[in-house]
Amino acid sequence: MKRLLVSLAIGLAICAFAGCNSEQKQYDDAVSLLNQGQYQDAIDIFKGLNGFNDSHDKINEAYESMIDNYLSVKDIDSAINTLSQFEQTADEESVNRVKMSIAQSFFDTAKYDQAFAIYKELGSYQGADKMLRDYVIQTYKSGAIDQNNALSYVSAYDILNDKDKAFVDFCKNKLPDGWGGTSLCSHFNNNSCKINGLLYTDLSAFHEKNTAKGYIIWYYNPNTDKRDLVTFFHLENGELSTRVVSSTATGPDFSPYYSPDSSYDLNLIREAIAEVT
Repeated sequence: MKRLLVSLAIGLAICAFAGCNSEQKQYDDAVSLLNQGQYQDAIDIFKGLNGFNDSHDKINEAYESMIDNYLSVKDIDSAINTLSQFEQTADEESVNRVKMSIAQSFFDTAKYDQAFAIYKELGSYQGADKMLRDYVIQTYKSGAIDQNNALSYVSAYDILNDKDKAFVDFCKNKLPDGWGGTSLCSHFNNNSCKINGLLYTDLSAFHEKNTAKGYIIWYYNPNTDKRDLVTFFHLENGELSTRVVSSTATGPDFSPYYSPDSSYDLNLIREAIAEVT
């Protein structure tokens, strides 16, 4: 009986050793396939090893290498399909890293909506939010996407040109106490005042002694019949001022001398003013 038990133990040890050798051989074969770029074949073997050695890590390595290979030949659809499988086995960091690569490939192939959607999903991961902002502004200014599309991802202020942005920045300054002491942005971000014309100038044509540069703003109250309100705003000692050297106490008529500059994007400016209020 004792001899039988010893024989059984030896037999089990031999079987276990043979099994281990079999798993090791499969593992080595899978690693070889991985190194040869035969990713799916390698993955199939690694999955069958049920966690032997570092086979789980090798599965993720194979998926990531497969995706990189697809992206290198601009086969983004196959990369996306592989990503769905990769997400089932990989950690969040690895998945996000691959998504960054896919987003960049979408952008490089002018598939902007797909790229922007992924960058937006990634949030602040590795600066994806900054990349989204920069790429949206870049493509908008180049004419590759329209204004509505750009505003789906960034603020109106972000896509203002320098001239329009300078006006919005000007509007952030505080108004004189007689105007309520709020910013010019607050003044124009309500239903009673709507900008319908701008001009950056001095008033020397209106009065030769007035050379302070500022903005003539044409605006109106959309809730009444009152139209064509015009005020000149400029900075005086770092604060907004409406004082004008003229023969009239209030309401000088600039129309014989000045007209609005049509190059301002008033709709976008109004949106930007609403954002910063």
